[in-house]
Amino acid sequence: MSSGRAFEPSPGVESLLDELLRARGDDTGSDTTHRGQTGVLDEQARTVLSTAVHAARDWGHTALDDTHLLWALTQTGPTASMLRETGVAVDRLARSLRTLAGAHEATGGSADPRPWLTSAARHALLGSYRQARHEGAAQLGTRHLLLGVATDADSAAGRALARAIEQGEHHRTGPAEHTEQDHHDTTQPATPWLDEFGVDLTARAAAGDIDPVTGRDHQIDQIVEVLARRGKNSPVLLGEAGVGKTAIVEGLAHRISTNTAPPLLAGRRLVSLDVTGLVAGAQHRGDFERRLRELLREVTEHRQDLIVFVDEIHVLIGTGAGDGALDAATVVKPALARGELPLIGATTTEEYRRHIEKDPALERRFHPVTVPEPTVAETTAILRGLRQRYQQHHHIRIDERALRHAAALAERHIPDRFLPDKAVDVLDQACARLRLRHDRAPTGTATRPLLGTDTVTEVVAERTGLPLTELGTTERVKLRELDTRLSERVIGQPQATRTVADAIRRARTGLSDPDRPLCSFVFTGPTGVGKTELARALAAALFSDSDRTVRFDMGEFQEKHSVSRLIGAPPGYLGHDEPGQLTNSIRTHPYSVLLLDEIEKSHPDILNTLLQVLDAGRLTDSNGTTVDFSNTVVIMTSNIGAEQALLAAEPDQPPFDPVAALSARLRPEFVNRIDEIVPFQPLTTDALVDIAESLLEHTRQRLRTRGMRLDITERAVGWLVHRGEHREFGARQLRRVIERELHNRIATLLTEHPAPEGKTVHVDLDEQDTPTVRLAGAQRHADGERPTEPDRASTPVTTPAGGDGATMGP
Repeated sequence: MSSGRAFEPSPGVESLLDELLRARGDDTGSDTTHRGQTGVLDEQARTVLSTAVHAARDWGHTALDDTHLLWALTQTGPTASMLRETGVAVDRLARSLRTLAGAHEATGGSADPRPWLTSAARHALLGSYRQARHEGAAQLGTRHLLLGVATDADSAAGRALARAIEQGEHHRTGPAEHTEQDHHDTTQPATPWLDEFGVDLTARAAAGDIDPVTGRDHQIDQIVEVLARRGKNSPVLLGEAGVGKTAIVEGLAHRISTNTAPPLLAGRRLVSLDVTGLVAGAQHRGDFERRLRELLREVTEHRQDLIVFVDEIHVLIGTGAGDGALDAATVVKPALARGELPLIGATTTEEYRRHIEKDPALERRFHPVTVPEPTVAETTAILRGLRQRYQQHHHIRIDERALRHAAALAERHIPDRFLPDKAVDVLDQACARLRLRHDRAPTGTATRPLLGTDTVTEVVAERTGLPLTELGTTERVKLRELDTRLSERVIGQPQATRTVADAIRRARTGLSDPDRPLCSFVFTGPTGVGKTELARALAAALFSDSDRTVRFDMGEFQEKHSVSRLIGAPPGYLGHDEPGQLTNSIRTHPYSVLLLDEIEKSHPDILNTLLQVLDAGRLTDSNGTTVDFSNTVVIMTSNIGAEQALLAAEPDQPPFDPVAALSARLRPEFVNRIDEIVPFQPLTTDALVDIAESLLEHTRQRLRTRGMRLDITERAVGWLVHRGEHREFGARQLRRVIERELHNRIATLLTEHPAPEGKTVHVDLDEQDTPTVRLAGAQRHADGERPTEPDRASTPVTTPAGGDGATMGP
């Protein structure tokens, strides 16, 4: 369509804008009346909009886009002159807009005289209307339409206009003396499509906008070797997310920009292609394919001067397909086969296997280059190379120890991500936190703050959920005190706590296999002897929080299909999108104690799944995500052999062998992968007394929150222990006796005294050895603990003991 063609105003043109404004609620009563008399658009604007409608129809489009609007503006004398005054090459801009819109001749049929508006066109028209109202203009003119297009910098037309203005500023030679011939000279870019949808990495490197790359010389050399090949010269970087694949390509761009690359690559442009931008705006069948073919034409024509980089290259598979159109991979294959497309790709190993390897015709065009995860030492060197950039950005100083600390803590405490990305994130956040603290602090010093290890520790503690004391306390002190801390909570099991502490010390000092769980135990013994309590005590000792216990009742996993609850349902089954309970819990809280209660009740397939955890410290869920268990303590409890253990505790009885009892019920290969089998002994009377004191201390704490105290005599404690002593039920029976015989009496007493605050609950036995509970006065001895004589106003509460507590079931 030439600029000389005349257009008749379409009767539906102005109604498009009217309907749009009414839909957006921009109408007012006066505005509606005014439009009814004079119209929203002036004559030139009506001509531009009509031209855009005709262009959309003639180019075979059913929608009016902002590219049509901008093209129509370039065909209008006043607007074209305005653009030329700013140095814009109007003809070149018009040609690029036709190409960008995918213009092609209509193939028959009648086009809708009132095409629907794309979101970009709606945005441009609304912007122009608001601009006209802001200026108080009676009608909307072509200048307002141009401003409406220019304000949407994210649209295709807005980007094209901004780029044309920028190029005009660079090449302008006079204020308003450009002719059409001036814009056909050598200033026209050789690769407009690649410039539109790509980022020149070599230009960014030359401008200093790319961070330096450290320790990746081997991978960069491999890329150069592949690019130098005659055939199959397209390398693809394979590695996990965050290992530095894109940084390696940026390192190559830095070499090219500093003339340190081989002569083969000297002077080349390394351009990163934005595939999503290439797809954006391609609304009609074949639009994306045409764009991609134009881009390939540019690259192949200038292949001696270009290298194209496609990050996440697996997205080429299927991109652009639909309604019979070809996807990007199919369009690219011939150029790759002929060696005409100098291409570097990057993707993860899993995505490469899932998408590219399934297409042998595409896979054989690439040469894989593996990018391994760097070590902690290599990551520290990478952080050292970035230190100057972060110091300048955050206006701080970074200590060398902070670099090593960030790499070490990220590697140890963030297992679900990869170095160096996670270490760089930790360092960047620590720098930002220090700078913000310094900015909020009272002024008085101009010295830049120094980032040390403390702020890095805070950042890692927040990300992992571990308390600061866990990361700051030295490992040696914590391990030395482990026996004591466990014995304080688990009473009457000295051998069990010692066995667990020894195993933890072996693991934490590096003597155990790092590719297995931190430790794995099976706790055997009667119920109520402290197996679950030891698991919670271990979580508190290792991770400073008893709630860092992930517990599963294995009695709920007796069916074969219940394995899907642990690792997720397989593809095609209901609930496949939901994560597995076990894998998701450990993935989000890797520093935990995994407690599997009554392991013998689970289905054999569950045990087969757990074999992977015990042997390799990893478990893959139904989505293919591998979860790391190397920082997890796995504890399984079992009641296997509980009766034999009780008999073995009797005098003159043979000892109980827990390993033999477990092997008789569980598969030998499962038992053989367990670090320690820890037998728990039946509780003695002395142990029950200590447990009773511990339970009563909890009662004291609860009363203390109400401003009261508890005073219980040794005779009363002995009575409770005697009632609660039961070899089969253990400490749980004692807990029930305390609740029934003591807590019930205290609750009755408190309901009879409306204001018991400040008084003491006194518990003793009377002459008939029956518990009595009295509410004593508020006076105290000097120690502040013991009350004086009971308050005369207080009333003794005597409740019959009832049945023998020791014979009660759970």
